[in-house]
Amino acid sequence: MRTLAVVLAVVASCVFSPLHAQAGRPPIVGKVDLVQVPVWVERGGIRAGVKAGWAIYAGDRLFTGAEGRLQLSLPGDGKLKLSGNAEIAFAAPGNNTVGDTPLFDVRSGVFQFTAPVVERADSPGTLVTLNGVATANIRGGQVVGKEDTLCLVDGAATISGAGQSSAIMNRPQTVVNITPAGKVLAPITMPPERLAQWVSSAQAVSGRPALHAEGTWDVSLNSGYNLKELETMACRIQKRGFPSEIYPVREPGKQVWYRVVVRRFGSKAEAVQFLGTARDLGAKEPWVLLPQS
Repeated sequence: MRTLAVVLAVVASCVFSPLHAQAGRPPIVGKVDLVQVPVWVERGGIRAGVKAGWAIYAGDRLFTGAEGRLQLSLPGDGKLKLSGNAEIAFAAPGNNTVGDTPLFDVRSGVFQFTAPVVERADSPGTLVTLNGVATANIRGGQVVGKEDTLCLVDGAATISGAGQSSAIMNRPQTVVNITPAGKVLAPITMPPERLAQWVSSAQAVSGRPALHAEGTWDVSLNSGYNLKELETMACRIQKRGFPSEIYPVREPGKQVWYRVVVRRFGSKAEAVQFLGTARDLGAKEPWVLLPQS
């Protein structure tokens, strides 16, 4: 069993702490449920690999690499999934009043958003901006889209764009395209095979390791007494979109030593599968750690 008398991450200088100071802390707008690396969050001008279980704050920007996938829980039982090569930006503090201004802006990639249906006509839905040129009021159900396209799987949505152009979406499997100038075009039927491809692109990739908010399996990349060397390694890995952490290990009668870890794999099999990637990241002898008791 792992013996971690102190379970506190040492945050390297290139990585921000997931916890803001209480004073002036921006509102939480989401929680990371699942990560398939590489995925980054940019906060306060600093970019780091996203960790499963992290809170996402107003003003954060999220990026996925070509093989990256990300799944978030949002307020009001909303769920957001991102494909590879995606970018979204959550509205900055003070600019994300629910029902008044958009929650996030889709810059690139495919997103899938699911939320309970809003029954009352005077109740606001969730506002989402598409590349800053059109706004979708999603009133529940499921949508998939890109920065210039929105497809209604089920539920209802209204899109507003340039020149007072708009479209009401209440028929399943219809799609609205948006011109570069921001004009919203009339809804058309989306071919089922194309819709299935879009939905699939935002799902976790079967057979690839994933980090889960409730995951209990960790992989140790390196360990030793030289904290500076380990911080350098953690920073390098973070910049590549992998959420590494450094932990002090205190054992009775021994000098404190440190361990670089990638945490929260969903199963032992996923952690073992990650060992090859760990070696590619510079780990000489990575190993799977047993879950803490």
